[in-house]
Amino acid sequence: MARALQRRSASARQARGILRRQVKKGLKELAGGDRATDADIHEARKRIKEARATLRLLRKVLSRADYRREDRLLRDAARPLSAARDAKVLVEAFDGLGQRHHRARHIKGGQRLRQALVNAKGRARCALTDGRGVRRTDKLLRRARAQVKHWPLRHDGWRPVATGAVRRYTKGRRALRDVRSERTAERLHHWRKQAKYLYLQLELLAPICAPFIARLAHELRRLSDDLGEDHDLAMLQESVAALARDVHHEVNATTFLSLIERSRSHLQRRALSRGGRLYRGRPARLAAILGV
Repeated sequence: MARALQRRSASARQARGILRRQVKKGLKELAGGDRATDADIHEARKRIKEARATLRLLRKVLSRADYRREDRLLRDAARPLSAARDAKVLVEAFDGLGQRHHRARHIKGGQRLRQALVNAKGRARCALTDGRGVRRTDKLLRRARAQVKHWPLRHDGWRPVATGAVRRYTKGRRALRDVRSERTAERLHHWRKQAKYLYLQLELLAPICAPFIARLAHELRRLSDDLGEDHDLAMLQESVAALARDVHHEVNATTFLSLIERSRSHLQRRALSRGGRLYRGRPARLAAILGV
């Protein structure tokens, strides 16, 4: 995470500078170009997510055109990296399943299934580095960083920046309500995105806020981690079903899918319990703590 806000005055200018540094760090992670490692790609995606969270703090101080242009550039810059990341995560999720459930390591055809995931990871990695993926991300990040420098800011005080975090908290409460209504993978993933944006924002604000904000950021990070792991397992569910059907592996897909569902149910129960506590208060309470 780039340096946090240092004072409440000139908050928007500080956040703008932080956003530029976050994008610069993303560019640095990809400096190896086609030789970028899995770790480089992972770190670059993290920097882009941080930049998008910071951008959302600035929504009320930017013109609509500047905000949308920057968000589009950052979103499109992350896209080429996503396929390689998802393929890598599927292998990790598969291995994690074996660590949690001893039975998973002894299911017929399991190793052939894992090898299929490893092969898919290699193809996705080659498509990113041997094609134009890394170069496209580099180009878009450079464009995104260049335009930030010239943004005119409508306001430069604390209120419009902190209000961005309150807005994200409100969106997170709505996402939780939707998950409680219908627990689909899409709704859980959307809730995770709102929780992640908020904890990244609160980490920037925490040094100049009451200690409660740092604690809230920490708990939201844990919530985001659980929901992220659930999302990875949801993708693994889809892949296991598709491979068992299309790749002609002699694999007991039903047993695998049952173990994945058991892990997901545990993660979701924990997330709903933690989320219920974190989002219990009304947005006005967070606004009061932030002084807006």
